[in-house]
Amino acid sequence: DPPMKLANKVAIITGAAGGMGQAAAILFAQEGAKVAVIDLKESAAQPTVDQIRANGGKAIAVGADITSTEDVKRIVAGTVAELGVPNILYNNAGIDTEGKKPLIHITEEEFDRTVAVNLKGPWLMMKYVVPHMIEAGGGSVINTASIAAFFACNTAGYCGAKAGVVWMTKAAAVELGRYNIRVTALCPGATRTPMGDKVKAEMHQAVVEVGT
Repeated sequence: DPPMKLANKVAIITGAAGGMGQAAAILFAQEGAKVAVIDLKESAAQPTVDQIRANGGKAIAVGADITSTEDVKRIVAGTVAELGVPNILYNNAGIDTEGKKPLIHITEEEFDRTVAVNLKGPWLMMKYVVPHMIEAGGGSVINTASIAAFFACNTAGYCGAKAGVVWMTKAAAVELGRYNIRVTALCPGATRTPMGDKVKAEMHQAVVEVGT
């Protein structure tokens, strides 16, 4: 068997109850990483953990809101206590709260939540994970941005937040390279996930409404 790529590594993955985050958590565990599976509800994250454990891997489920400082501190403290110092932070959690509304119809609450989860959350996770990586001598941060960072294929708030993730990633990469911490952004296009299916349905509905 080829050697496992992530043997003895500890990974924190947000938004890992389903979709790309869940797929990544299972793959990382298969490659030898111990995984902290983070989602809004611990009960939602638990099936991913159960699947990892059933395959002989090690994982914990943490229910937390990545926009909350106290929750983020709890994620990091729990990971360090139960799995060890994180070598990998995968900021995958994202939200599309605005539906397909024109910017003049997006509510302030929808805009704030979109920016909070998609942009503030990854920053807050880096803020509290990176000190552990610096102490450990390095690490890897992966931020899920979107094709919407480069193409206006979604709503104004979502596109703005995801473009922010790209540029925050660039700034963090320049800043943290000296500590042997790699910071990269993934920019997926349309992907068959629960969120992707919801977006597709909303786009179809928007087209129907325009056509009538």
